[in-house]
Amino acid sequence: HWGDEFHFLQAYGLNIHKEEDREEGRSIARAIILGEGVDQESDDEDAGSENSFLADLEADPMSHLADRFFNEAQLDWIKKHYRHSANLLLSYGFKPFDDEDCKQGVKVCRSLMAS
Repeated sequence: HWGDEFHFLQAYGLNIHKEEDREEGRSIARAIILGEGVDQESDDEDAGSENSFLADLEADPMSHLADRFFNEAQLDWIKKHYRHSANLLLSYGFKPFDDEDCKQGVKVCRSLMAS
């Protein structure tokens, strides 16, 4: 699991700042998803999750940029309440591409989950 678009592209030697590379990355992701259809019944939930991940990336390329800062439980909570990590960060005035803002966002998330 790559965590976000940046790490996915990096794993394939692509650059997030080049639109051609990002398009190639989306093509690779689609091919991966289609190739995993062997045991479709047990993977329905995962496929839905992957499809929503791709849809989020196509709608907003920065939507999952900060995912690497959050643990799995936090990401599940964020998905339920904010759809993706960028929405959480932006709603509190943080930038999803700024590491320090992301760290502050994790603290906010922990606080919200505890209340």
